[in-house]
Amino acid sequence: MSETQTQPWFNQLRSKLTDLAEQFDLDPIQAEQFRETMFGLCKQEYMLGNKSGIAWAFKKAAERRGDSQAAAA
Repeated sequence: MSETQTQPWFNQLRSKLTDLAEQFDLDPIQAEQFRETMFGLCKQEYMLGNKSGIAWAFKKAAERRGDSQAAAA
């Protein structure tokens, strides 16, 4: 994916955040800070979920292999 392409969910979220900023009558600086804060929180939660999901997948793979030592970790 090129740098100029974005995922549809990202565009939808950005649009909704822009709508909320307008609804709350935020000035452009406040609106950008609002968007940056929300995207930062989303990124943190994604990274935590991704890390948790990867750990779960490795544990399940180890269990399937019968690698009890790795599964206990």
